[in-house]
Amino acid sequence: SSKKGVGDALVPSMIPGLAPSAKTQVDNLWIKLVDSMRLEVDQQGHMSDTAALKILNRMNSEMESGDQLRQLMHRLGSSFVHRIFIEIAKATMHYRFQIEQRNYQSRISEILGKKQQKLWEIQARVDSGKREVHCAKVWAKTFVDTLDAHFKSAVGRMAQEIVSHMANILTNPANACEMAIERSFTKRNWRHVVMYAIDPTQYLFMEFHKEWELFKHGLVDQYCLELKNNFGSCLRLAESRLRDLLSAEMSESVPDMTMNRLSQRLREACAELADESIASVLCSCLPSFPAEADYALENLQQFVQFAGVELQRYRSNMRQTEISVERRMEVEIARQKANCWKCICGCTARCPGCGTKCNLECENHWPERPHECRRHLYPAFNGWQKQEGRKPFLLHCRAKAQWQIARTRPPIEPGGPERYWDNFKEMLEDEHPDWLDPMSHLPLPSMEPLHEYEEDCTSAPENIQKEIEENRRAWANCKDALLEHFTSMADDRDIDWLEKFKREGGALEPEDFVSIRDELFAVTPLESLDVLGDVVALDDTLDNQSMHIA
Repeated sequence: SSKKGVGDALVPSMIPGLAPSAKTQVDNLWIKLVDSMRLEVDQQGHMSDTAALKILNRMNSEMESGDQLRQLMHRLGSSFVHRIFIEIAKATMHYRFQIEQRNYQSRISEILGKKQQKLWEIQARVDSGKREVHCAKVWAKTFVDTLDAHFKSAVGRMAQEIVSHMANILTNPANACEMAIERSFTKRNWRHVVMYAIDPTQYLFMEFHKEWELFKHGLVDQYCLELKNNFGSCLRLAESRLRDLLSAEMSESVPDMTMNRLSQRLREACAELADESIASVLCSCLPSFPAEADYALENLQQFVQFAGVELQRYRSNMRQTEISVERRMEVEIARQKANCWKCICGCTARCPGCGTKCNLECENHWPERPHECRRHLYPAFNGWQKQEGRKPFLLHCRAKAQWQIARTRPPIEPGGPERYWDNFKEMLEDEHPDWLDPMSHLPLPSMEPLHEYEEDCTSAPENIQKEIEENRRAWANCKDALLEHFTSMADDRDIDWLEKFKREGGALEPEDFVSIRDELFAVTPLESLDVLGDVVALDDTLDNQSMHIA
C-alpha cells in the first residue's frame, strides 16, 4: 500500500515507552520511500541496484533526522529495516505490474482501433455497392481522431501555462528553500516553523501544492468549458457544412469528387466562419488521405448522409467526451505537476546539524559536489539535545562552540555500543561525508563555523544578528509544540531570552502539534499524483466509442 497506515503493520503495538505518534512517523517515512521508488521506476522503467541504494540512503537519512524513528530503530534493530525493504520490494513489483497492465490495455485499444480502420478501408475497396458508406465512416473517424489530438495538445498547453506561473514563484530548489524559510521563520508563522522542523521537503511541497491548486482552479474551469464547447461546436459545424456542400453540389455538378477534394471544399467553407479560433481548428483537423486511400465518391448524397450520421453519433456521446476532456485534463495537469515538483524539490537531504534542506538541484550530485545549505538554524529544530538533562541544543549550527561539542547517537542494534564522536566534524566525516568537501574534508563556506555566530558575539554583522534573533523568536514561540515531536527532549525554562521573544497569545501550545502535523501531511507528493492511476485507456475513449458505433 502507498497510503497511510503502514506504521500499524510494521511497528509492534506493545513497545514500552514508544510514543503513539511513532507509527505516524513510519507512515510518513513509507510515503517518502514509495514516492522515491515510483520516481525511479517512472524515469528508468525498472528498479536498478543504484536506485535501490539511493532509496536505502534516503531511509538512513530520514532515520537519523527523526527523533522517534531513531528511538524505533534502537528498539527494533535491523529487523525493522529488513521489514521495510521487503514491503518496498512488494510495492515495486505491484507498481511495475500496474504500469505493464496500463501499457498492455493501451496497446490493445490502439490495435483494435487500427483493426477497425483497416476493416472499413478494405470494405471501401471491395464493396462497391456500399463504398460511400464505408468511406463516410473512415472520413468521420479520421476527422474526430484529428480533432481529439488537437484538444489533447490544448490540454498540454494549459498545463504548461500553470508550470510557467509556478516557475515565476519557485524558480529553482535554492530559491524554493529560501522561500520556505521566509514563509515560516522570517514571517513568524509559528505553525509553519514547526512544519519546517518536522520535514522541510514536505513543507515545501505543501506550499507548492497550495500555489498550484490556487492558480489551477480558475484556469481549469475556463479551459475545460472552452474545450468541451469547442469540441461539440466543431462536430456540429462540420455536419452543417457537409449538408451545405451537398446542396451546392446538387445545383452545380463537380466531376471526380474524392475524399480529399471534399475536405478541401469544406476547408474553404469553414475559413469563412466568424469565429476565427474554431475556423482555424476545423481547417487544420479536416482529414487528408494518401493517394491510395483517396477514394472517388460516386454517390455524394449517400456519403454525406452517412458521414452526417457518424458525426451525429459522435455528438450524441458528447457527455462521455466531456468526461474524457475533464479526466484527460486532470491527468495531464497531474503529470505536469509531478514534473514541475521534481524541478523545484531538488535534493531532499537535510543538514545533519540543524535539519535544513539541501539547496542543490538533484540527489545525485555526490561525490562531485557535497550537499549545501545557504541558511542554517539552531540544531534544536532538528531534535539535538544536550547530554546533561536532554535539554535543547540552542546554539547556531555555524557557531564554533556547536562544532566543538561531542556527539552521541543510539546504537544501531539493540544492546550494541552507543556511537560517540569527539566533535561535530568527526561525526560528519564518519557518517555524513557528503556534507564535506570531498578533497579537503572541510565544510563548505556556507556551513563552516564562524565566531560571528556565537551567542555572545557583539561584533556580528546585522544579517547574522537578525538570523540568530529569528531562531530565538521561533524557538520561544514553537518549543511547546516541538517538544511533542521530539519526545525525548526536555524543556529548558531557564533561557534568559525566552520571555523577551515569546508572544503573548501567539505562542503555540502542546495540543497544537497534532493539527500541525496533520495539516503538513494532508497531501503528499505521492497522494497528489493518484489521479495518474486513472490514465488507463483514457486516450482511447473516443476510439472505443467509435468501435461501439461501428
